[in-house]
Amino acid sequence: MIDHSALAHVLLPTSIISIVLASIFAGQSFKMYKIAQSQFLLGLVIGFASIALGDFFLLITATFGPILESSQYNLLYWYRLIFLSAGFVFIALTYHYRSKQDQQIPLLKIGIAAFIMTGIVLFLTNITMQLPGPTIANQSNFLFRLFNVIILAYIVKSSLQYVAQKNGPIHVPFAFMILLMGQFSVLIFSIDGSVAARIASNILRDVGLFILVWSVFVKNKAGISTTKIQS
Repeated sequence: MIDHSALAHVLLPTSIISIVLASIFAGQSFKMYKIAQSQFLLGLVIGFASIALGDFFLLITATFGPILESSQYNLLYWYRLIFLSAGFVFIALTYHYRSKQDQQIPLLKIGIAAFIMTGIVLFLTNITMQLPGPTIANQSNFLFRLFNVIILAYIVKSSLQYVAQKNGPIHVPFAFMILLMGQFSVLIFSIDGSVAARIASNILRDVGLFILVWSVFVKNKAGISTTKIQS
């Protein structure tokens, strides 16, 4: 049986931390974008801003769920699933186009593709929810969580390939691996209702985001130092 009180005590603070960390990462990446004018960085800004927005909707539902009408709660819950998954897809496609050195990153096409792919998952979810009997596939969030695991696995692969090609820092793909583990944990929660898996997913998400924030602060500091030397 799921201990909802235990979940609430963890979901609220970890969701706030997640919103803050994702917003900081997006903001610091935007500062780097203004210097480097890299569309890859702008893609990360949009992707992580979407993730922060998704966690914001989670925070609202977790905080005000008891006083919200059923239709309001469901709408906010769907917003949370859509923006979180769209953010992951945006990051994955940004990495995909980054590997193609001879062309610019088409951010508008990526945005359209991200919401089309997320819309397909939403459509399939609506279909599976009509299946008879209580099954895993009936759960409104199961397909989204499975989709996020697949997308994050692609991001991990792409970031590792970039590290291998450019001899870059390993902490970025390591952070995405932790985010992948977090999404896998919440997928386990969908299957067996394990409170430990649900709590672990939020903690892992915050740890992964913290490593990414640390990495972008290091890059910003290095960029400032280089500017000072060149001047």
